[in-house]
Amino acid sequence: MLTCEPLQPWHAEFVGQRLRAEDRAEVQLMGMRGPEAALDSLRQSVAASTILVQGTPAAVLGLGVVDVVGGIGCPWLLTTAEVERCRVGFARAMRELVAQALAITPRLENLVDARYARAIALARWIGFTVDAPRGGFCRFWMET
Repeated sequence: MLTCEPLQPWHAEFVGQRLRAEDRAEVQLMGMRGPEAALDSLRQSVAASTILVQGTPAAVLGLGVVDVVGGIGCPWLLTTAEVERCRVGFARAMRELVAQALAITPRLENLVDARYARAIALARWIGFTVDAPRGGFCRFWMET
């Protein structure tokens, strides 16, 4: 069973210590460690949630605001292998949470490790445009 609730610091630490290999590689490429990246992202977020699978934190995600005047938000997501247990429900929850983020800022954009094929596929499925790789990352974005 998949549920979503407001992100708590212990969720960020829990997920940060159990990142999927691809998430860990992406975080390292940005010069951070898993728990540090999760907690730092939480501190900079105007909205943040935890996706739980059978009561266990499986993913943490949120929205930072990059440009208040321009209405640009920076969505972020960190996952554990638990999301694989309910991939369809997870993808649907992500689509709904992205729609909620667009209600806060009319433009969403961030970077994804160009090697992280599953994240790129999910971003495209949700409706993001994913740009060609540049400097090891692909920019993904969406606007209303």
